[in-house]
Amino acid sequence: MKIFLIFVSILTEIANGKTNWTRINDVCGVSHGDRIIGGTKAALGQYPWVAHIGLLKQERNDHKLSYECGGSLIHPKFVISAAHCVYGLGNNERVATIKLGEHNLETDIDCEGNHCADPPQVFYPERIYVPREYNDTKLKHDIALIELDEPANFTRYVLPVCLPSGDMIKNDLMSMMVEITGWGYFDIDDPVSSSILNVVRLPVVEIEKCKEIKQLSVYEFSKGQMCVGGIKGKDSCNGDSGGPLVKAMSMDNYGPRYILFGLVSVGVPSCGKFSLPAVYTNVSHYLPWIYDVIN
Repeated sequence: MKIFLIFVSILTEIANGKTNWTRINDVCGVSHGDRIIGGTKAALGQYPWVAHIGLLKQERNDHKLSYECGGSLIHPKFVISAAHCVYGLGNNERVATIKLGEHNLETDIDCEGNHCADPPQVFYPERIYVPREYNDTKLKHDIALIELDEPANFTRYVLPVCLPSGDMIKNDLMSMMVEITGWGYFDIDDPVSSSILNVVRLPVVEIEKCKEIKQLSVYEFSKGQMCVGGIKGKDSCNGDSGGPLVKAMSMDNYGPRYILFGLVSVGVPSCGKFSLPAVYTNVSHYLPWIYDVIN
């Protein structure tokens, strides 16, 4: 009942044009799924902030809805993703829908055992925000905010992820294991997107590791980026762009919560076939911009 009243209070504040981040922190980063140690499939409700972003593409006289990127709910009205997923698209494509509470793409109602989730919530983009400094050729400042057409309804399966705060903003997570989720390619040798939300656990490494990779040498690295991975057979891949990189950490008086530290940005085309890391957007670096847009 207490959590439900917090949900109602937050939504009331949003409707009145107010943003109370303390109230959002009361419910963010909570995982309702059991951990799958050493597995690849996420449990139902384990990552309730993950968004599935659909692009509407015009092909000749037909329109096709294609889900190629991910994102994260950080506020009842805002989803965060990579800029290259939602900005500067071709003349025949645009962001069309954002799904929250999705897990298995092949079922309308997702169930595990005797537990079933609510149907996914579907939203339309009201406005898309991208930093003015974003460079689509260098993929610098690869971050975007999608304002939803109406506030998300917080449930057990739809909740925001927490943003870094306090001392964790300066934490570079070096050598720590983080979790990346998405519906992207499961096997680069069999390039078919996964129907079930997957999770991979990878270490954060020095940015120099990414600078040394020939395929990534065209990009200019900055404090707004981080380098993650380097484990053969484990990586984010096509379809995972914009998706969350999170780590469970103690958050002030709230106990352990999942914190959003990164967004899937760019990697080598081989996606985990070799022991090469990938580049992620460093969310902590963009907190002033995020708060400025939302507030």
